[in-house]
Amino acid sequence: MLFNEKNKKNLEEIIKENKIKRHFEKTNYSLTDVLKHPIKYSSGGFQEAWDDLNYSVYSCVNISKTKTESLTKFFGLNAGLLTFFGIWAVPHELIHAGVNKLTGGINKEIVINSLYGGSIISKYFSEIQSKLMLPFIGGYVVPENNSDLGLVAMALAPYVLTPLGLCIAKKGRENKNLLTALFGSALIAAHLGGVVGDFWSVGRTIMLKGLEMLYFGLGENTSKLPEEANLLELSFLLLGGFYIGSKVMGYSYRLCKGAFNSINQAFHNSSPT
Repeated sequence: MLFNEKNKKNLEEIIKENKIKRHFEKTNYSLTDVLKHPIKYSSGGFQEAWDDLNYSVYSCVNISKTKTESLTKFFGLNAGLLTFFGIWAVPHELIHAGVNKLTGGINKEIVINSLYGGSIISKYFSEIQSKLMLPFIGGYVVPENNSDLGLVAMALAPYVLTPLGLCIAKKGRENKNLLTALFGSALIAAHLGGVVGDFWSVGRTIMLKGLEMLYFGLGENTSKLPEEANLLELSFLLLGGFYIGSKVMGYSYRLCKGAFNSINQAFHNSSPT
């Protein structure tokens, strides 16, 4: 039998590797590309980040032979990803807190998930609290900042780590090292997760300022926002904030990836991420 199970398995692996290679070649754009075409690169960022994460991890894993093996890998890979996500949660939250202070704000709370070492860290740093939360929440910072720009800068600042994650994930793919790929991909996962946290808060801030400007133009009182907002206003802030936040998430991811691609091209003669 010419096309036996072993040959079929090898063919599947080749198809998988070619698919992954094509993906990263297709998304090997530069920082200049992203800056020149903001509308184009603000769409599809979530899907691209999702593919980057999955392809980086599964490039280091053989195709499963059975459903049981597939499920075992699925849970094992997600457990590994969450573990590394927890490691990155600490610098992520500390960057939030640091930028908030640099922009004139006060950190009312700095919390690290107990699952990710919060209880240990809080023993050495009294300003940091530890709370048990869901595994996909690394922690949070409650800021008090009179500057909207300060709040936006604070929300976006930790994602300067994303290019580092892309670099580490690339090394993992190249060396077929699963732990390295997971370690880097955890930062991609953090960028994705920000769509319901940091990026939503940025979108909400933008929507709130827009609503205030509208009310000011109409001669209405804006001091009640957002504390005394009605249902329509709350829906506007929630949904509008999520929509704008998703666009900010996608574009910021492309900025990070474009910056990494440009640096990588400069040093490695356009080798795709």
